[in-house]
Amino acid sequence: MTSTIHTNMASVRNHNVFEQNNVNMSKAMTNVTTGLRINSVQDSPSNWAISEKMRERTNALNQAQQNIQNDTAMMKTAEGGMTKTVDILSTLRERAIAASDSSLTDGDRINIAKEMNQLLTQIDDIATSTRYNGKLLLAPLAEGAFDTGAADTSSDTAVAASLTFQVGDDSSGIISYDMTNMTLSGLGLTDIQANIAAVATADASAVDTSTLATALLTRDTASQLADNFKTAFDSVTASIADLVALENRFGYT
Repeated sequence: MTSTIHTNMASVRNHNVFEQNNVNMSKAMTNVTTGLRINSVQDSPSNWAISEKMRERTNALNQAQQNIQNDTAMMKTAEGGMTKTVDILSTLRERAIAASDSSLTDGDRINIAKEMNQLLTQIDDIATSTRYNGKLLLAPLAEGAFDTGAADTSSDTAVAASLTFQVGDDSSGIISYDMTNMTLSGLGLTDIQANIAAVATADASAVDTSTLATALLTRDTASQLADNFKTAFDSVTASIADLVALENRFGYT
């Protein structure tokens, strides 16, 4: 029995062209859908390697940008607390200047001491409650100390005194900043508050004006207090200037 094989080379060629066109159309549709020229390593191995490297850096820079936004928000939170502290120190200096005038009596100075005591307490309250993401910002940890409460976000935990901000996609993209302690202790006002608190609870007719607890009961000691508050005021305003300069740097970064 004789066998006959029928062939149609033209049809085979047309089929091959059709299949290739389908493959090309599928790639084109993928490119249109994704908006990418290279969607897999098969499209172009060398160009794919370049694009992946660029995509990796883009992702890293996007995260660095998010870091900057978080860091800026944290610094603005600290700035808000520091600004309130400046306002209080300005008021304290005004009260001390008032108490240093000879027209006031000891009783008047005791009343001023009561207000001062409340304002000084508020400075500590601000420092121990100004926080971002559960971190206290104005009561930083001393160098070498450890924040043992870091895992407990329900409690007050302090940031390190020296902060490191990752604002780039490698080890060179780092900004360091030292936080300022805005507690009464950090501002050198702890002893002053103790003296003022003693005066605030005193009886003007019974106070021994020769003791340290009478810091607001004489014109001269009240005048010295005005200088102390001015020193603390200058320190906080300088810290705010540094902080805002850092915020501006974040903006440029």
